[in-house]
Amino acid sequence: MVHGSCRCRERLMCVNAGRDDEEFLKEKQQEVEEYNKRIGDYVDGFTVHGLTKVFKGKKKESTVWMVFIFVGLLLAGVVIGRLVAKYYRFETYTEVKSVVTAKNVIPSISVCDFSELRKAYFSYCGTTLLSKDENRTKEYCDHSKLNLEALDNSTMVNGKWRNRLFEIEECYPWEGAKCNSPKYFKSHMLGACFTWNYDGEFHDAYGHVDFQFKYLRNSSKHRPDIIIIPHDPRISEIDLTKKITIDMNKHYEIKIGKTYMIRKPHPYSKCTAEATNAELDVFPGNYDRRTCRETYKQLNSFKECGDIFEYFKSYLPKSFIKKYAQNRTIGEMEMCILKTINVKPPEDLCPFPCEELSLNIHTNVYDGDKHNKDLYIFGIQLENVDTYTVMEEQSLYSAEQMSSEIGGFLGLVIGASLLSFVELFACGALYVLKKIKS
Repeated sequence: MVHGSCRCRERLMCVNAGRDDEEFLKEKQQEVEEYNKRIGDYVDGFTVHGLTKVFKGKKKESTVWMVFIFVGLLLAGVVIGRLVAKYYRFETYTEVKSVVTAKNVIPSISVCDFSELRKAYFSYCGTTLLSKDENRTKEYCDHSKLNLEALDNSTMVNGKWRNRLFEIEECYPWEGAKCNSPKYFKSHMLGACFTWNYDGEFHDAYGHVDFQFKYLRNSSKHRPDIIIIPHDPRISEIDLTKKITIDMNKHYEIKIGKTYMIRKPHPYSKCTAEATNAELDVFPGNYDRRTCRETYKQLNSFKECGDIFEYFKSYLPKSFIKKYAQNRTIGEMEMCILKTINVKPPEDLCPFPCEELSLNIHTNVYDGDKHNKDLYIFGIQLENVDTYTVMEEQSLYSAEQMSSEIGGFLGLVIGASLLSFVELFACGALYVLKKIKS
């Protein structure tokens, strides 16, 4: 009896196992049939012209349609390749527009004694380069005793701003209160210059400001060479190509037109929004190609000689000074600086900035008041009171335009669209799943 029961159990297990295998195969067959049905639905409804004929048509008909589709794809590939090549040329055009603003800020205005400015810019160890003092050239410079910062001190005397060379008699816009205060004026270049609107925030409803100032040094012993330089307040380095020379007892009317130039960044151009490293532009404020080139010249000279002009040295990190400093006499240092300071940077080192303010300057001169012979008088007038110009680079052939033309051409040649490629992807995925299941 025991042996008989064992045999029955074995038979039942075999029967159950057979039934399980049959059910599994049946389910698998149903899944494959379902995949075939869904693949067939895709094949019957392909939106690509002729693709259904390739899968459903007779052999000759299928071959003909396959050739047509292949030729269409080949033609489309050639055209698409040309469209892609056109895009990768990254060509641009310039769009010019006028922007209306309620607060059209006036550029910064720097006024300098040009001869004193040159002395300050090329000053080493407190005096002009190549001083005639022979004893001095044999000494070593003690920078700790110079105290050059004191030369840039400014004060208010009887309501008038002044530094060591200039005193502002009048500063008045056509709208609002007078502007003769430290809020708007800053002394720099060892007192050889002052800058009005140094933070670049001053605006006037009429875009006009008048100035009167005195030169404090005795002009009988020193004939001043006074220059005015309108400039972008975001750039610290003075651009002498924009300088206007003025005299006493004359009235100067300076009209300024503002144009912002906006370049498209890489890959359309090689412009940069900021210096890629500290050794390209050590000056404070925004990056500029001019300050980059000047930085290269001065740093190159410092690395060779171990020191540089005080003006530039004030912007250098202490770690850089410590790394390259050398112990030379003043005479040796001056000769080394003169030898190395004019090394030109590589052409591709200093790219153009991606945003740049260009000033269009016109000057009119009138005879001044004979009673104000010791005054310098000038007025600043914006060319357009409530507008400025923007010149912005735009892509001549954008990625959006390229994709639109590619999509339109595919639709024209083979009736394909984005949905067509989704159909092909889905159909291919179902075919792979069917192969896995079978």
